[in-house]
Amino acid sequence: MGCVGILVPQAVWVTDLLINLAGYSLTGMTDYMFDSTHSLFLRLLSLFHGWLPFLLLYLVWKIGYDRRALVSWTGLFLAVMLICFFLMPPPPRIRA
Repeated sequence: MGCVGILVPQAVWVTDLLINLAGYSLTGMTDYMFDSTHSLFLRLLSLFHGWLPFLLLYLVWKIGYDRRALVSWTGLFLAVMLICFFLMPPPPRIRA
């Protein structure tokens, strides 16, 4: 289930980081990795995004893919989104 839900966003993060290393920005998602105002600890901690998609792909290759994962992840996603939408407080208004 984790691979189904997180593989694409993690792969985009890795791609953005690699493009950022080349001096460009794809989505701006990893710009904070090169911003010295953020602590080194935070930036090093965020490197888990770099190895996680490869670990997930390896685990799916080694253990196998359960066809129920997509349906299960979709159900979990919908439940979390509905809980967040109806039970969480709204974001603060930003005044321009």
